[in-house]
Formats: sequence, C-alpha cells, structure tokens
Amino acid sequence: MKLPSSIFKSFCLGLSILTVQGCNPDPEPKTGKEVILYDPVFPEAKTTYSTYHCNDFVKSAGAKEAFAECLEQAKQGNVHAQAQLGAIYAKGDLGTLDWEEAMYWFLQAAEQGHPEAQFVVAQSLLIGRGIAKNQAMAINWLNKSAKANYLPAQTTLGLCYLNGEGIAQNNTLAIQWLTMSANQGNPDAEYHLAKIYLDGTAVAKNIYLAQKLFDQAASQGVILAQLELANLYNQGQDFERNEEKAFYWYESAAKQDEPHSLYVVGMSYVNGNLGQQKNAEVGAEYLKRAADKGYYPAQYALATLFLEGYPVLKDKFTAIEYLRLAAMGGSHDAQIKLAKILIEFSIPQYDKVAFYWAEKAAHNQNAEALYLLGTLYADGIGTEVNHEKAFEIFSQLAEQNHSSAQFKLGQLYYYGKGIDKDHSLAKKWFLKSARLGSEDAKNWVAIVYRDALNTNQNDENEEEINNWIQYAAENGEPEAIFLKGMNYLYGRNHMPQNIDQGMNLINEAASKEFVPALRELGMIYEQGLFGMNNTSKAHEWYLKASQKGDGYAQYRLANMYFVGDGIDRDYVQSYAWANLASMSGKDEATVLRDEISQLLSASDLEQARNLSNEYFEAHRKGQNLYAMPMNIGIP
Repeated sequence: MKLPSSIFKSFCLGLSILTVQGCNPDPEPKTGKEVILYDPVFPEAKTTYSTYHCNDFVKSAGAKEAFAECLEQAKQGNVHAQAQLGAIYAKGDLGTLDWEEAMYWFLQAAEQGHPEAQFVVAQSLLIGRGIAKNQAMAINWLNKSAKANYLPAQTTLGLCYLNGEGIAQNNTLAIQWLTMSANQGNPDAEYHLAKIYLDGTAVAKNIYLAQKLFDQAASQGVILAQLELANLYNQGQDFERNEEKAFYWYESAAKQDEPHSLYVVGMSYVNGNLGQQKNAEVGAEYLKRAADKGYYPAQYALATLFLEGYPVLKDKFTAIEYLRLAAMGGSHDAQIKLAKILIEFSIPQYDKVAFYWAEKAAHNQNAEALYLLGTLYADGIGTEVNHEKAFEIFSQLAEQNHSSAQFKLGQLYYYGKGIDKDHSLAKKWFLKSARLGSEDAKNWVAIVYRDALNTNQNDENEEEINNWIQYAAENGEPEAIFLKGMNYLYGRNHMPQNIDQGMNLINEAASKEFVPALRELGMIYEQGLFGMNNTSKAHEWYLKASQKGDGYAQYRLANMYFVGDGIDRDYVQSYAWANLASMSGKDEATVLRDEISQLLSASDLEQARNLSNEYFEAHRKGQNLYAMPMNIGIP
C-alpha cells in the first residue's frame, strides 16, 4: 500500500513541540488530550526518567528557573539533562524557539543512546529543522531508537519501509515494526496496521484484524481511527452497516473537537439520520463548533439552515458572513449561494461581488455556476452586458442537456442577442428544454409557434405543440391562453370550433392585459364577427389596446373617432390616436392624420398634438412589454 509521499514529511506541533512521525501519512495528533505532564518531547519520559534532578526541577519550578541547573548537568554529560535542555529550546520555553540549539543538545543525548532524543533527531533530519536534511542519517537514528524499543520510532520506521521513503520499500519489515509497536499498545501503530489489513495490498486483507486494531486505536483516542470506524460502519462496505456504532465513533471524535465529526454529528441531528431524532437546534450547536474551526462545510450548512427558515443564526448578515468564509475556503456551493443572495440586494457594489464569486465557482466547470455566470452576462449584473459570452456559456450547457440553459439559448436565438436571430433554432432549443420539464420553455413554445399556428402551417410536432399550449394555458401564460382561445374560436389546428369557449379564453387573456387579446376583442365587436356587433365594446377594447401601444388598435380607434362610429365624432381625439399609429408604422394612419389636420383649426391642431404627446408619455412611463418606439418624437 503506497501512501502519499507529500504527507511523508508532514509534521505538527503538539503543545508547541514535536509529536511528528516523519513517514506517517496521517500527521494529526494521535489523541485530542495532553498525554504527558511535563516533557512533551518524550511521551515515555515521565515513567522512565522522572527521578533525575533536571527533569524534576523543570516539573516543579518551570523551565526558566531550572535552565541553569539543567545546563550545568547537560555540560557534565547527563544524558537526560541534555535531552531536557533540547526540549526547552525546541518549545521556546526561554522566550523564543531555537531549533539549532535544540538539535545540538538532542544530538548530544542521542549519541549517548537516549531513544527519545534519537527519535527527535531522526524527525528533524527528515524535515530539515535545526539541521540539514539527510534521509539516510534519519533512518539510521530511527533504527537505533526503534531497536531501543521506543514505540513511536518503531511505528515511524515501519511506515518508512511501507512507503519506501529514505529506505528501500519492504512490506515484510514494515509489518514487523508496526506489529512490534502495536503489540505494546502504541495506538498510532494500531491505526496504521489496521489500515494495512483493511487495504490488503501489503498483506493479505483481514477485515477482522483491521476492525480489532481500529477499535484498539480508537478506544485510546486516535481521532483518525475513530473517523475510520465511523465511516466504515456508516458506509457498510467492508463492515456491516451499523448506524449506532457509526454515530458513536463520530461523536467520540466530535468530543475531541474534530471538525468533520462535529459536522457529521450536527447534520445527523439536522436531518434525523444515523439513528438520531431531528433536532435542528442541537445540530446547529455542533455545526457552530465546526464552523468556528474554519470547517467550511459546516459554515455552508449553518448559512443554508438559516436561509431555509431555521433560527440558528442571529440574522441574514451573519449567514452571509458564514457563506463568505465557506466561499473563501473553496466551497463552490457557498460561492454560488453567496452570489445569488448578493444579487437579491440589487446594489451595484454587491452585484460586482456576486459576479466575482459566480466567476470563481465556474472555474471548475460547475454547471450551476456556469449557468449563473451566463445569466449575469446576459442581464449585465455585476459586469457589462455580454450576450456573446452568455451565448457561449448557454451553448456549452445546452449540449449537456441543461434544460434551463437550453431555454436561455432559445431566447437568445429568438431575439437575436449574441447570435443572429433564428426562430427555427429557437424552436429547437425551446422544445428540448420543454421535453426535459422546463416550465418556462413549455410556456414559450406557444409563443415561438404563434405565427405558424395562426397561419395554419403544419408542423411535424403539431400535436406536441398543442399539448405545450394547453400546459402553458393551464399555468396562466396569457399568450398560450390567447392561442388556445383562437384555436377554439376559429376551429384551427385540429381543434373543434367552440365560440363560447374561445371567447372565454380570449377574455381571460385580455384580463391579463395581453395586447393581442385586447385587439382581437376590439376587431370582433367592430366587425360583428360571430354575431357580436357592438361598437361601444369595440371602442372599449381598442382603447385598452391603444393605451398599451398597439398600432393597429390606435388606427382603428382614430377611425372610429373620425367617422363617429358608435361614439361621438372627435377630430382632436382622432388626430391624437392616428398620430401615434403613424409613429408605429401604419401608413393608413399617416394618411388619416394628414387628412384630419386639414380639418382642424390651428388651436385644435395644437391641442391634438399635445394630447398625442400626453398619451405617448403616459404609455412610456408604463414601461409596457408592447412599447411604442421610444426614440421617435411627437411631430
């Protein structure tokens, strides 16, 4: 079993002093507790060397008070004083860390056969601390310490043989040294030996022995062993799944403030799994402990819980701060959620930050992040509008069957933004998106097919299109309601004619201020279609459509005022509406406007022009979907 060489020389300082094992692929402290009382360098020193004066003096009076006595004894060749003096310098008990001076005294003790000092010297040679790196010399000192039965050295030497670091790889010797240390109760050796038996590469796989060794190490507080057992029981692959035991070991590691375990225990309470009753409040306490240790999954979980309505944080800004920390820690989910929340504020400075996080999350080709980035480019949020960039992103995602991106791509083709306008490609992507369940696309399918349906053009997907229209109408989409009504009213597209049902649907669309429906009702009542001649109602519906900027309705309204059809003749009103219709490109309206201008006095003409301008301004302020041209002035 080849373990990562990058971790081979990792180390950590426990109680500000070395507890590292140079060939150890898992450099975390073996327990979360202080395992020694006065000599952190040598875990066995208390029982082996406590009778010597220097060590006792350090214990009773402290390093600074004992320093002079220890220095004197060390100079006189006292091996234990030399080792203790090395520890004093290594811990910085005199005010500053001094590993060069520490190594001088550790080497003195090591040369006299002090096994703990030999181990520290080996570690320092491996990582080049206070002394030049030298793997060969490091292995030599490890051998001496291990042969003196110093258990951490035996464990480290076994791992060096296992990994082939600084020495030829040898599984037999690796197992031998690790077993020797484990048999004497060394928890680190038990843990690593358990990993080897579980893996089954360096030695025949033995689940029973692996479980036994993991249990022994975990029971002595080895966090990695506790986590390993918890994961194994939770996953139920090599071990029979047991939620109770999984939770027990996660909780054991959590008691030592191990962040991942705190997170798992917290989420177990939040979600009610691993045999726990749902309790978001208890879960949040565990998550906060993990979050305060910088564990970004817990930071993200806390923020998410709050945003979902759980009162686990003080306010929304605290949730945003947790998201920011998680985002900085590398959580793509946090980066995306943070961007979305910042956009909700509609503040330009926040929008720029939102764009930054969306772009950062998209670097690893995360589909959700890419889609968000595409929408920001399309809408110009936090950046300049860039339809070309949006098109590029949506095209990439659309090919991966991302339904929302397919819908957005259809819109870009429909409007000709970032790409040439192409309704056939718009139809293609709307249909693909609709078939994947996009409700927006289902509604828009009706819009894209409007012209074809109204002109009775056949389409191989006609039945499916009618289904989408039906769906969109049921969802309250006004254009789909209108199209469905037109199909019933005129018996189009294989729909049976039903005038009452058609009129009901068109009226429903008109109630939603859908302009084509307003116009259609005006035409029906003006022309007396289906026996519904009613110029008063025609005027009512044309007026509503005209106020929404519909050029045809404006022209017909102007004509009604001109001839006095069902309403009082009014040349001023007629001119005002004809003028607006002319601005919309209605040539017949231009002819009518010019004819009316010959019939008006100068004062009436000025009044008519002012009235037309008022109508135009009122419509412009309404920001209506069917807007009249905004860059054309009133003549």
